Amino acid sequence: MNEEDELDEGFEWFHEFAKLPIEELMQQATDSNRTIFRKFVIANLPGHVLPEDQPPSEFAATVLELRANERGWNRALGRALIDADDTRSQGNLQAAISNLRSFASSCPWKAFRDVAHIQADNLEHAGNSGGLPPAP
Repeated sequence: MNEEDELDEGFEWFHEFAKLPIEELMQQATDSNRTIFRKFVIANLPGHVLPEDQPPSEFAATVLELRANERGWNRALGRALIDADDTRSQGNLQAAISNLRSFASSCPWKAFRDVAHIQADNLEHAGNSGGLPPAP
């Protein structure tokens, strides 16, 4: 399994886990699920430290808060990509690249940062070659 597949699998697990009602999340605060969650956070939020030994209610709240945070940053990435495309279409390629790099430097989620960097690189290469960047 490559890194991208592992990333997808981790997000899939996290999304399914975070869909559970809070009462069930509390029941699922097992050592195994806590370990999987901790590994997911370490891989996807470099530098973010989860509290140790949370009671089940706090563990469940942390899962839900992190999912809401991830959802917000995902939407912000979508807006940043659309804004960059609009800015580029208006003839300001450097501003589009700068905005994507700025988003990447402020986003705590590794996957979303990576997408913003890739799209900025694509725009930069397209600007140097005169061609259009590949679609996301």
